[in-house]
Amino acid sequence: MHLMRWNLGKAWDKVAPVKNSSLQMAYMEPQKADENFLKVAEDQKRQKEELHAKILILEKDLDMKQKLELEIEQLQGKLNVLKHMKDEDEDAEVLNKLDSLLKELREKEEAFQDLDEMNSALIAKQGKSNDELQESSNELLNVSVF
Repeated sequence: MHLMRWNLGKAWDKVAPVKNSSLQMAYMEPQKADENFLKVAEDQKRQKEELHAKILILEKDLDMKQKLELEIEQLQGKLNVLKHMKDEDEDAEVLNKLDSLLKELREKEEAFQDLDEMNSALIAKQGKSNDELQESSNELLNVSVF
């Protein structure tokens, strides 16, 4: 009987560390999942804030673009008026005004084109950020499932 206890004790000594190790791993796994969840959630929050900031920039750019469009239309209207005045009166002052308006119109059109290019770049960047945010969200869902 004593020998049997001794053999059981020896067997328990071999099984106990493995069992404790398994318990520790089982205990640590949810903690790791929680840590991963928090990391992904923080990353997702940061990306969401970045996207919000980009949206605000895009809205501001859109406002500037619309303002430039309006200014360009107004300048084109003034040019048309001056062209008609030019036909009636070949005054040097009218020609100077016409030249300055043409120059201003070209500058506004260039600024408009620059804004349009920047807007396109920001939209592309926003799309990429949205894709990254979606990936993070999917990763978060995968982590929380396990």
